[in-house]
This record gives sequence, structure tokens and C-alpha cells, in this order.
Amino acid sequence: MKRTATALVLLLAVAVSACASPERRGELEARKDADTRADQLERDLGRGVRTFGGDARTVAGAEVVGQDHLRLLGASGSVNGEEPPLVEVEITGHAVATDGGIGGRSWPATTVHRCYTFELRNYDAVRGRGTDCDDEPASPATPLPTSPPTVQLGDDVLTAVQDALTRSGSAADVRAALAPTVPAEALVDVQTVDGTLGVGIWAPPPTRDCVLGRRLPDGAVETWVPPGITVAPGEASCDGTTAAAGGAKLSPH
Repeated sequence: MKRTATALVLLLAVAVSACASPERRGELEARKDADTRADQLERDLGRGVRTFGGDARTVAGAEVVGQDHLRLLGASGSVNGEEPPLVEVEITGHAVATDGGIGGRSWPATTVHRCYTFELRNYDAVRGRGTDCDDEPASPATPLPTSPPTVQLGDDVLTAVQDALTRSGSAADVRAALAPTVPAEALVDVQTVDGTLGVGIWAPPPTRDCVLGRRLPDGAVETWVPPGITVAPGEASCDGTTAAAGGAKLSPH
């Protein structure tokens, strides 16, 4: 019975879309685009929580500010605080004009502005249902966070990893050897897996640069800069465990 009801709802939605005016179809397509962007932002905010902690302003500053199609409306609270950690974002969705030809579905170029509220949790984020934004949203009660400084990992960092793995002994020694060269805002992860010492250095958005290196049990040292796609959301992590395994060297696609 439940499946039948669901099927009827889907058929009704298709029928409404088919009977809608071109302008309405364009709006629906643009809303789909906004929802897709919201789904991606949900994943990005979740990663931000795991990277920067549960403070909503810090995570929003890293993952929302300066990003195309996104406008930060508010951010407050923290995962471990009394106030719930919420991030409010206006997302712009677009639909490209389509000419469906004779008997086909067509719509004009359309842009919509949808507002979403994301709640941060210990290890991820959950988005609420999107709503139409007001034409002129009220100013936030507190100043919005700004984007963090842009961090880039250059050849000097790659050389520092090579030298640290070659000359230093323990994981603590490697970390200490890297400190003078690696930017303070970058994240350094050093792990030992089955006798192999791995180092992962990750720069926060917008660059998301990554440098990996490992020292094998026989003393051989390898360092590499993985293709961006290999450490993109949903792929390998830029950390010491990935480095120790020799991962993220080749594009998965």
C-alpha cells in the first residue's frame, strides 16, 4: 500500500510538471540545481566540522564565505555549546534555457534564490528543507565570519617532508622537523601503519592543497602531490594513513 501511494505521488508530480507553464518548469529546474548545491554544501560543512571542530562561525567561514552561488546569512552556536550550531545560507540555483522541440518540454533561463539552514553535528551536518528567500533578508545580529587566509603548499613543503622523513626518527621528530616550514593554518597528520611512517599535510579551503609522503620499513622515502580529484570529497583523505598506504597517487577516474 505504501509503495502504491508513493508511486501515485510521483506520477502526480510528473503530471504537474508536464502541465506546468515553461516559466514554472524553469523555476522547478532551478530549484533542483539549488538543492544539488545544498547537498554538496551539506557534505562540505560536515567535512568542515571534522577539520575545524564544531564552531559554526569557524566552519562557515571556511566552507561558505567566498564560494560561488553561496551567500552566508548567519552562523552561530557550537556542537558542544548550549546554543545549537546553525549555518544559514542563501544558494543561487540556475536553469539553462532549453528548447524541447516539437512536443518536448522547454523552459527559459531561470534563476532562483533558496535559503537553507544547516545544523552541525559531531561529525557531519544536516540540511533543512529549502525555502524561498526574502528579497531583502534582515541583517544578521552579529558580524559574519570572514574567509580564513588562503594557504598554499609549495615545493618547499614537499622538500621539507622529504628531509623530515629522511633525517628524523619518530613521528614526533618528523612533526617537529616540519613545523618551521609548514604554514600554521595547514593540518599535519603523522601516522605509523605496519612499520611505515606516513605524513599528510592539508591546506584548508579554498586551495585544499595536499602533500603526502612516507618512509617504508627499509628506509626508502617517497613524497608526492596527489591529483586534486584523489583527495576531493568522497575520495581519499589527505592524511598520514593514506600516505602510509601509498594512496592517492593516481586519479580514480
